[in-house]
Amino acid sequence: MKDVMNHAKTPDGPAIRSPEAFAGMLRKHDMDLPVEESMAELRKPLRIGGKTIPNRICIQPLEGYDSRSDGSPSDLVYRRYRRFARSGAGLVWFESAAVADDGKSNPRQMMLTPGRVSDFGSLLGEMDSICQDQFGFRQYKVLQLTHSGRVSRGTDWAPKPLAARALETDPDETVPASDERIFRLIEETISHAVMAEEAGFDAVDIKACHGYFLSEMLSAFDRKGEFGGSFENRTKALLKIVDGIRARVGDSLTLTVRLNAYDSAPYPKGWGLREDGNVLILDLTEPVKLCGILRDRGVRMIDISASQPRQHLFGTADEATEPFADARDLLMAVKEIKKQVPGVSFVCSGLSQFRQFGPAIGAGGIRDGWFDLAGFGRQALAYPEFAREALAGRIPDSDRCCVLCNSCFRLMYPGLSAAGCVVKDPDPYASFYRRNVPGKENGK
Repeated sequence: MKDVMNHAKTPDGPAIRSPEAFAGMLRKHDMDLPVEESMAELRKPLRIGGKTIPNRICIQPLEGYDSRSDGSPSDLVYRRYRRFARSGAGLVWFESAAVADDGKSNPRQMMLTPGRVSDFGSLLGEMDSICQDQFGFRQYKVLQLTHSGRVSRGTDWAPKPLAARALETDPDETVPASDERIFRLIEETISHAVMAEEAGFDAVDIKACHGYFLSEMLSAFDRKGEFGGSFENRTKALLKIVDGIRARVGDSLTLTVRLNAYDSAPYPKGWGLREDGNVLILDLTEPVKLCGILRDRGVRMIDISASQPRQHLFGTADEATEPFADARDLLMAVKEIKKQVPGVSFVCSGLSQFRQFGPAIGAGGIRDGWFDLAGFGRQALAYPEFAREALAGRIPDSDRCCVLCNSCFRLMYPGLSAAGCVVKDPDPYASFYRRNVPGKENGK
């Protein structure tokens, strides 16, 4: 996708400098997205699971590939979450924490272990002190729990995939999980949720997005056995985890799920999409059904994402050329799901793409009932203080916003380095990039 700043200008006019003008540009492209210039909605607290989220800005889970080898917080992890504590955001959704050694996407993935629970408690306590001192409140903190499934790697970075289903394109080393392994995964996730409660997290997220194991389970239409085929079987592992955590910790830990609204492939290889001729059509039947069941099982918050949230995956080719088509798709999906599933709080994703106007769209979406919390990912790596600015009713500084260059992902996915914003947070990440990213991506 082109730099959002290219979209923040009219085709033949000056740069757009106000939310009102930005909303006019969107309407010119027939994109009727909600925009609130005052951003007042972001300042409203939200009650979740007996606790209060002090405002409606959510920092989404952002992996740094930089924990210690035992999964506990390193100096770089402390650095990242201190920055988030100083942001003023009301909710910090911690990055993916593996629930098993064979479920790590990288050797430095965050992971709770029985002997290191207090290390996470220390980090949470420091965040509370920073935020309380600067803003007079403590942030609501969610820990994301996951098994990386197909993208799991060993301590030497060698791929060790564990698949939910067999695909014709699978390499020989891909091992579909047995039903027995899935039952162990259920128990592993429950035990890690118990440790998260001991560490002091307010909530845990059972990750079912972006193609990781539980996400792939949802599209295991052709899997045999207890966990494949029917909707009831494909959602069984996720729902057993929900029930198991509730049985172990009661109401002392809030349950949340980060869920794909749609995958990058249609039925029968993915969910949330179907094919009509050569055109992919959004089909939220099963995602809506699952969200309703999760609500009824005690899940209080659902963070909606997509398998490829930065790609326009359905609709016509003409629609794909519209500015912010992928972010628009995701916002419209969460709007529809929330409309059909009352009684649970929804977090949207994708607002970083709107750069300095993301908070205004987040506030507008909350005002109009599209979602309940405004989620920001890469923007928080580049410029965590955007939240402080937005909560004060100011447009964040466009020069400090994420430029959507994907350098953070280039650091992460090859397994070359700890990841962060190379452009706006160059010390230390620019040096990591120069040293570790080979070829043309590094200007060589």
